[in-house]
Amino acid sequence: MPFGRGVRDGGGILLLLLLTALLLAGAPLAGATAAPGDRWVRIAVKPVNLAVREDLFDLTDVPGAFKAIRLHTRRVNLLITRMAISFDDGTSEASTAPIRLRRGGRSAELGGATDKFLDRLSLVYAGDDRAQGVAEIEIWGLQGLAGRSAKRPEAGRRTAGLAADLRPSDGRQDAAGGGVLGAVTVPPEAGQAEIPVPAAIGRFTRLRIAADGADFVTASLTVVYGGGGSEVLPAAGAIAAGRSGPWYAIDAQRFVEKVVVTFAEGTPRPGAGRIELAGDIAPDWLAADGQGARHNEGWVFVGARTAGFVGLDDALVAAIPESSGFSRLRLVVRGGTVSLNQVSLHHLGGPTRVVPISRRIADGGAHGPIDIDQTAGPLVEVRARHRSRRISDAALTAGPGILEVWARR
Repeated sequence: MPFGRGVRDGGGILLLLLLTALLLAGAPLAGATAAPGDRWVRIAVKPVNLAVREDLFDLTDVPGAFKAIRLHTRRVNLLITRMAISFDDGTSEASTAPIRLRRGGRSAELGGATDKFLDRLSLVYAGDDRAQGVAEIEIWGLQGLAGRSAKRPEAGRRTAGLAADLRPSDGRQDAAGGGVLGAVTVPPEAGQAEIPVPAAIGRFTRLRIAADGADFVTASLTVVYGGGGSEVLPAAGAIAAGRSGPWYAIDAQRFVEKVVVTFAEGTPRPGAGRIELAGDIAPDWLAADGQGARHNEGWVFVGARTAGFVGLDDALVAAIPESSGFSRLRLVVRGGTVSLNQVSLHHLGGPTRVVPISRRIADGGAHGPIDIDQTAGPLVEVRARHRSRRISDAALTAGPGILEVWARR
């Protein structure tokens, strides 16, 4: 039967309806990279604040590897002006062509033909001007047979808390730990960014910054010390999104009040980004007879990590020298709201104790104290299962929270 005739009769119409249904059910669009065994998997559902117009999603702990991603929208229409996905191997794919998502619709896919581990998804969008409040975006990934069982190499993970570079203790060294000291969101037109450091949180042997959500080109870093005085460090140069700059040695005998990052002129950024500051804690600050216990009512800062918006399983938050002799822990949240499911306490040569928590902690809130079993051997690691939360429209404009670990003897 000729095709033209089939379209006009009932059978042809039924055929077209069936083909349309297959497309809506998730069949790949023209030019897709789908192969036998590939399937679309819903990765996450994320809120979108229509007043903010841009967002960054941390996907570093999504299980498995993926060939491509696409977006589905709920509630309202969205116009996405830029979509970029970065992968764990340092490659990325971006689309600057406008993507118009109708309510309940989906985008074309973005990616390639090879399974890769997801890193971050960046979106710049404009909502329907008549829409108010929060929309929702579903992130879907195209996953092959190999991708479903792929395990991300631990050494290649670039999870939230990019700058921290925490080192787990292996019992052969008694090195001090480190952690995220602060972070700021930087508008695309900003020429400088100031990262304040909490007063008397600790003393540090070195500092470094990391970029998230945008590439930054720095001209200089200025460390401002408490009580007066400053030190200008060499430029870190270009720092790509998802990467850290070099470590800089600083005066470990003084408190840091803030770090001022000056960006190179003539290096525009397409959207807002985030800069994190991390420091390595001075060993004598953590020592049993050190200065740390003389501040903050005896509580000593031992580590911190940014809690991403995708849940992290057993993320390392603090690496503690085995000779520290702490007996209690306290967990503090800064900069956002964090859902804390549990923490695990790892003792050198001994057991791991899992402490269920299952509570939401707002900015400035704390949990604890938690007693440390000193008969189990020295505590050398604190890990957490946690994630940042967006609990209101106002919270959408803020970045993720930072989970701090404090210890006392």
